[in-house]
Amino acid sequence: MNPNPKPACRQILTRTEAPLLIPLTTSLYVPAKLASPSSSDSSSSSSGSTVLVDVGTGFYVEKSPEDGIKFYKGKVDDLTKNLSEIEKVVGGKNENLRVIEEVLRQKMLAEQASGSETYRAQVPASA
Repeated sequence: MNPNPKPACRQILTRTEAPLLIPLTTSLYVPAKLASPSSSDSSSSSSGSTVLVDVGTGFYVEKSPEDGIKFYKGKVDDLTKNLSEIEKVVGGKNENLRVIEEVLRQKMLAEQASGSETYRAQVPASA
């Protein structure tokens, strides 16, 4: 799927014809041209054109290009907000990991120090 549908929606708004690539699979695209929708359709917007908007899980909704842009803008805003929340959580987890690693390092050094002192105490002094 097109990761940035805004240019395609704007192209419909301005009614400029340009080649499109329609994805058949993740690596196979077919060239196409966008046909002008008939303005006699009663469900179409005042501009006379509609787009199919992928709302997820294989469902598509017919919307005006303006509404399609609004839908995708809202989706991008939601994803941006979720991304910033996830970044905060990951930052907190990284800080927790750093603290745990530091405590573990200190415990290992303390264990090594006490182990070498025990070894020295067990070895008799040679005369």
